[in-house]
Amino acid sequence: MSRQNHKHQNQAGVVSIMVTMILMIIISLIVVGFARLVRREQRQSLDDQLSTQAFYAAETGINDAIKAMQANKITGNKTNCTNAVDGINYKINEATGVSYTCLLIDRSPDNLQYTIKQNEQTLIPIKAESGNIDNIALSWQNSTIPPSPSFTGCPAIIGQFPANGAWVNCDAGVLRVDLVQAGSFTRDYLTTNTLTAFLKPRNVSGAESLTFPPAAKGVIKGAGCSSGNTPLRCNFNISGLTASNYYLRIRAIYKDIDLIVTPTDNGGHSVSLTGAQAVIDSTGKAGDVLRRVVARVSIGKSLGDNTPVFAIQSRDTICKKLQVGSGFANVDPTYSSVASCQIN
Repeated sequence: MSRQNHKHQNQAGVVSIMVTMILMIIISLIVVGFARLVRREQRQSLDDQLSTQAFYAAETGINDAIKAMQANKITGNKTNCTNAVDGINYKINEATGVSYTCLLIDRSPDNLQYTIKQNEQTLIPIKAESGNIDNIALSWQNSTIPPSPSFTGCPAIIGQFPANGAWVNCDAGVLRVDLVQAGSFTRDYLTTNTLTAFLKPRNVSGAESLTFPPAAKGVIKGAGCSSGNTPLRCNFNISGLTASNYYLRIRAIYKDIDLIVTPTDNGGHSVSLTGAQAVIDSTGKAGDVLRRVVARVSIGKSLGDNTPVFAIQSRDTICKKLQVGSGFANVDPTYSSVASCQIN
């Protein structure tokens, strides 16, 4: 064999080795890539499972906090994660490491938030923790408001209340507002001291206002609505307040609404409110995954306060079948045998 042929064979062998090594490297990279992809998918699947467990653990913390407040085991604010609450076990499943690690409770937030369905109403106690309330800011918008809301379709005339179907081009509803200072609640007191107003959205920026108590009942006022308004799109202020305790009744007309109620004092500072809502902040843990849930709870409803939204509410049946004439009012004889119509 000549030297030239031997050299050619050696070069061919080197090329074969290099090609083999390159192929092995490529295959190794592919295998490593697939292994990392499989591990990533496994980890993502595990994280999804742990995230769900941590979320439910956080919700368990919310429910435990409500029960603790109902049992008067929590009567004030809880601002420290490490402070234990009597009767609450943070560990849900020790074997799997599922628990909630932090539970914070604010029973005196500086604003109240509600979702009110169309043609429904809610009664909101507004009680300052200390000092007096000077102004109540109402901010609201349609619960399903689009990303780019439009208020150009809101009826321009303040006193105009069209049919429900004609309100579709206005991305906010009307509020009926009844505001009264806490007092004796006699008929004369309510007649004199209750503000009743209809707040009608219109396409202007900023917030409009009304002074309490109003000179007239059932006034119709415009509310400034704009996509640039905060915290929500429509805003209105009730000023001239001088006490620490009021009741606000809100009725949603035309649309479901999200509502934020923010009282301030005469210096424009936020006022801490008691007896209406509690903000519960719960952090759940499963493995090394954490989930945080913040919920607002109506203290009145969750703690058994059944204050009605009506002027009069009866637990029993009331007989309303009467004969009314000049100088007399008697039960209709047709209903004289009905127990609720008996005159004792």
